[in-house]
Amino acid sequence: MYWRNNYYKHMHGYDRTELCFYNDVRKMRNISPLIDVIDAMSISKEVFDYWIDFLNKSNADYIAIDSNVRVTEPEAVQAFNEYVGAK
Repeated sequence: MYWRNNYYKHMHGYDRTELCFYNDVRKMRNISPLIDVIDAMSISKEVFDYWIDFLNKSNADYIAIDSNVRVTEPEAVQAFNEYVGAK
């Protein structure tokens, strides 16, 4: 209960303008609580930027899926290997 009521006291105020939802008021309003918690829990600006980048890439992947972009099997395997760090 403490964190839910007081997380804003622990926020660092990191810049979130790089977030892909930043200029979309409706989406930004919906995702702001998540970004606030990421801000409060990030131990550095680099960690915060990592999560912003992760959300941006995830959104781009969703848009690609939503627009019926087909990924071939070799591309999918390569993307998975890069994601998990395999060689």
